[in-house]
Parts: sequence; structure tokens; C-alpha cells
Amino acid sequence: MALSDAKRQEIVDLIEAGCGRNEVAREVGVSGRTVSIVAQKAGLSFDRAQTRKATEARLADAKARRATLGLQMLGDLEEARLRLAEATGARDFQLTAQGMDALTRAYSNMVKLDPGDGGMEEARGLLGTIIGAIHTVAEGQPRMNPTMDEATGEVIPAGSLRAV
Repeated sequence: MALSDAKRQEIVDLIEAGCGRNEVAREVGVSGRTVSIVAQKAGLSFDRAQTRKATEARLADAKARRATLGLQMLGDLEEARLRLAEATGARDFQLTAQGMDALTRAYSNMVKLDPGDGGMEEARGLLGTIIGAIHTVAEGQPRMNPTMDEATGEVIPAGSLRAV
């Protein structure tokens, strides 16, 4: 199917406005290859600096969303810790502890995406405290000062025989 002059002009206008190839393709409803062909015939090229800026902005947005999600996950962990203390039976305790474990691992994995981020050590300390509390309740033995495996981000309860 031939491209109409109107669509061809729309593609050229979007490229001249600084839009990237894929953005133009989505906007006009054609393939990226079609956009490249139209650009080449019109003597236009895509400004890589614009693409780089857009990519950096998307990465910054994603980092901000992860930070917000991390705070929400820590709040969820605090709520789960309270539920754990109110567990009425072994099954209730087990399910809550498993949920906390999954949430802790998910948070730990997410934290690894943004190394050196401010406040993460504090969050890790909170997670260590929560895990220590779980072990205290589960085993009836005090677990003081849990540690964090820096390589994996995993919380290791105090008294564990596992090498750090």
C-alpha cells in the first residue's frame, strides 16, 4: 500500500519537531522502516542527542518510580510485621512470614537496580530488624543484630552459621 502525501508530510513534520523514529511510527501508524525511508528521501536524520535525552529522562522516571515503590514495600513490611505479632495459629504465622519473605526478597532485588542510592542502608537496617523479629517469634530465641550479605543483599539473622 502506497503512503499518502499527507502521511508522508506528517512523518516529515514529526521528525523535524525532534521526535524519534519509533515515536513517529507509533503516532502515524506505520512501521519504523517506513519512517526511516521517508526520512532518508527527505534528507532528514534523527537527532541522537534528543534520543539520548529522552532515554535519560525515562531512566530517571523509572528510578523515581522504584523509589516510591520501595517506600510502599517497606510500609507493607511494617504492616506485615504487626500482623505476624497478632498471628493466632501456626498456619497464619507461616503464611504471613512467607509473604514477608517474598516481599523482602522483591525489595532487595529492586534495591540492586539503583546502587549507591541514598537511604538504602537505612532500609536494609529496617529489613534486618524485621527478619530478626520473625526469627525471634518463630524460634523463641532472641536474634540480635542481623547482618546483610552485601553481595546478594540477603538478610542473614544473627547466630546463623552461614558465612558472610
